[in-house]
Amino acid sequence: MIHKHALEAVDRSLHDIMDNPTSLFDGKVVIFSGDFKKILPIIPRDTPSATVAASFRRSSIWNDVKIVKLTKNMRLRRGSDDASIEEWAKTLVDIGNETYPDQDIYGFPMIRLPDAIAMNWETDQDLNAYIDQIYVDINNPANPRSTCLSERFWHARTSGSMNTTPKCCAR
Repeated sequence: MIHKHALEAVDRSLHDIMDNPTSLFDGKVVIFSGDFKKILPIIPRDTPSATVAASFRRSSIWNDVKIVKLTKNMRLRRGSDDASIEEWAKTLVDIGNETYPDQDIYGFPMIRLPDAIAMNWETDQDLNAYIDQIYVDINNPANPRSTCLSERFWHARTSGSMNTTPKCCAR
């Protein structure tokens, strides 16, 4: 998340440019998105309380923000049955609210995603099969790449494993 001072500076700049100091962002529509419970600005070598104090929610602007919550995940509506959509949506909400059951793994509480949506790999052959399963239609000329890629999600356990995937996907 961006530091509250940066947003306040944008607000002040718009007031100066447009010469209208009475409305927030000079009446321009500004959209902020994300999970404000989880995303804090990164302030090197600062205390946790200072980090929270720098968040957008602690800004003087926050009281004038109109919060609109999405009620349907339209991306999930494509190509799946309603039961799997509902299950996946519930899983995402539970993870966001920290109510999804966790397990003790290597002494740390971690979540385990359902096998239906997660795949582990140990070898390059497993990884190639995984990539083929996710990006099955990436080389299909009838399917625009933007559509093909917008319907996929890739998450790697470590940055090391993530570094190997672009090479495999580029083949």
